[in-house]
Amino acid sequence: MSQASTHYRSALEAHFEASRGHPQYDVWFQYAADTNARGRELVDRIQSLFGPVAGRRLLDIGSGYGGTCIAAARAGAREIVGLELSPVQLRLARSNLADHPGLAVTLHEVDVLDRTATASLGRFDLVTCDNVLEHVATPAGLLERIGGLLAEGGHAYVTVPNAFSLAQLRRDCHYGLFGISLLEPFDAARYAAEAAGIVGYDVSRYYRLETYLALAERVGLRAVLLNRSGDDGELSAVRAEVDAIRRTSLEAAPPSVRGVLGAQLEAHVREVEACLSALDGAAGPARARATRAFRDAYVLERWELGLWRPGPAEALAQQVRDRVGRVATRVLGRRATSWLRGR
Repeated sequence: MSQASTHYRSALEAHFEASRGHPQYDVWFQYAADTNARGRELVDRIQSLFGPVAGRRLLDIGSGYGGTCIAAARAGAREIVGLELSPVQLRLARSNLADHPGLAVTLHEVDVLDRTATASLGRFDLVTCDNVLEHVATPAGLLERIGGLLAEGGHAYVTVPNAFSLAQLRRDCHYGLFGISLLEPFDAARYAAEAAGIVGYDVSRYYRLETYLALAERVGLRAVLLNRSGDDGELSAVRAEVDAIRRTSLEAAPPSVRGVLGAQLEAHVREVEACLSALDGAAGPARARATRAFRDAYVLERWELGLWRPGPAEALAQQVRDRVGRVATRVLGRRATSWLRGR
């Protein structure tokens, strides 16, 4: 069956017809059309990280157009559940699923933060949550629900755009607007509405990587960044990119946000430049660590997070480490205070 004759393709063409004249039309349409290819890439990625999905239960939070669910089923997952809040995307996902009959996929219009609605789902060996975290008002709440839905020994794969990366500054992944990811949601909504005619800006708030990791730890999950790298060969290109961003005109931004956008961009560029200067003075292992931290913070376009619930032994060991750390901090603090008073 050709792509043009599928249920899904026809449903997409009907859905996006009203947006045909919008500058982002091709981006939005192609993103939806490519859902199955992205789903295969995501499933391949989690299999490389956490082992085969075959025979395992998988939950996809924010299942969108259904690509991840379909790919997981084709890879042999025992049972796949997709949760999606948007009735429009859910309808399109069901059209997509209709082109793949016989797959063990169940799609629900359910808010994962609703404990009552998700209580009957049970626990899952794998949970995927791709580009959802930035859309919820309480990311800690979503992370906590992910932990509650993970089976013992299960893993979650969570992705979130890095709003502070240079690539996102040039053109954010949701609306294609320069610098919008640095703005607070109210200003960003005005920018999107006035510059691109977008009503219903649905990004809640972006946070730094360390905040997401800390939130996961706070709700009892272990968290690790999966796509970090220590390569510093691209720093010359980064410097050129920073210069280009500094020179970019803000004329395309509406006057209502131009001032705050300019201030945010200037502060962020100064921050990045200060970090680059610090790298110039580092060498050896210290430089490698600093370069990795710099790339994590400003170069990676998105963060891939691996999450799991620690077993009893791991949790106990962490409690001991935390207690020792608190005691050591108190002791060192008192000693430092006594030493200072004795001078």
